[in-house]
Amino acid sequence: MPATPFRAFILLLWLLPIAAQAQDDDCAAIDAPPIATTVAPRDRLNALEQRDCLGGRLDKADLTREIVSGLPDGRAPHSPGVSDVERGIATLQTLDKINAAIETQIAALPASVATAGGSRLRTLQDALFTARDHVAAGGEGEGLHRPVYWKFDPNSGGFTQLPEPAPHIDISLHRGFLDEGCVERDSALCADTYATSQQIVRDAHLIERVLTYYAAPIIDMNYREALKRDKQWDAYFDEALFQYPWELVINGLWLNKHDPRPRDAAGNPLGFLTPPSAQWIVFHPNVGFEYLGGAADGNQFEPTVFVELVGYNRWRWSAAGELENALGLSLITSYSDRAGADDLAYGVMLHYHNSWSLAVTRHDEETGVLLSADLAQYVSSTSEKARKLIRFGK
Repeated sequence: MPATPFRAFILLLWLLPIAAQAQDDDCAAIDAPPIATTVAPRDRLNALEQRDCLGGRLDKADLTREIVSGLPDGRAPHSPGVSDVERGIATLQTLDKINAAIETQIAALPASVATAGGSRLRTLQDALFTARDHVAAGGEGEGLHRPVYWKFDPNSGGFTQLPEPAPHIDISLHRGFLDEGCVERDSALCADTYATSQQIVRDAHLIERVLTYYAAPIIDMNYREALKRDKQWDAYFDEALFQYPWELVINGLWLNKHDPRPRDAAGNPLGFLTPPSAQWIVFHPNVGFEYLGGAADGNQFEPTVFVELVGYNRWRWSAAGELENALGLSLITSYSDRAGADDLAYGVMLHYHNSWSLAVTRHDEETGVLLSADLAQYVSSTSEKARKLIRFGK
């Protein structure tokens, strides 16, 4: 039955002594005697929701702790130094984690609530998919990606119901589920129904938190730093020396191994990856022109194919986020078909400003000079998938 003022007053009396205890004990006390034996499950569920025990700061569930530590507070969102691109990626990744948790919950439902509880979790999951699609598309209008539609309604046990045609999530936890399942409060059915209701409220609160984080405008002082970081990542892929697929893998592994970000208890990095100021060069093919004074007349200046066996290129970032003073060095082997000298040579190559490369080569007793440009950078580009994989680990 609906909560009455008298029952709400009784619940308040029970909760007043709890307020004097440590906050970590508040949630457990609501579901322990004497409250658990005297207060209806729907009122206890509402109390847990209102006190941040389900998907909030006092919730000890692993997924909640991960999201709470990784994203700003959903009620007062501040995201210093986070750009629109980064916020969108973080939102999608977190929604995917919540979706995976819902799948696990559905599979683990007791038989007594498999139908009623499963249908409600599926409805919640469908709403999550809709919200995720809006986020992925960069939607700014009305839709389930707006956190207002995910606010829990303690009267109905559902979510904010606005007049049509506003979106809504058609779930009711009290009537038709929790009230009927807990006619006998000490029954196994009541325990299963109550636990499932908690899962649904927790999931919805986490989704609301993530969507609040996504929808909140970036107004903090560090927004310029976030935009600069976007600019630096673009420069890393577009202005530094071109990277072949195997070089992207090697540099990605190197970045991951030397990731300076702090990590949470589960080992997940916190924050966003800083753009690197260096890159490895490994088995990098290219072409150029080589001058070899000891070659036969007419064959002294010839086109050459060469491979950079291993090298290292580094630069510095300007205050505006521009790539400056790039300088690199690599060991090379080259091949050129010329008379009067060995076709194969080895040497050392210097890279200057990611534009021109100069090498000194040796053909047995002859010394040559090889000049090249990073042509691949002008005719190829790094795919969007590879950019996201290195930058966001996804």
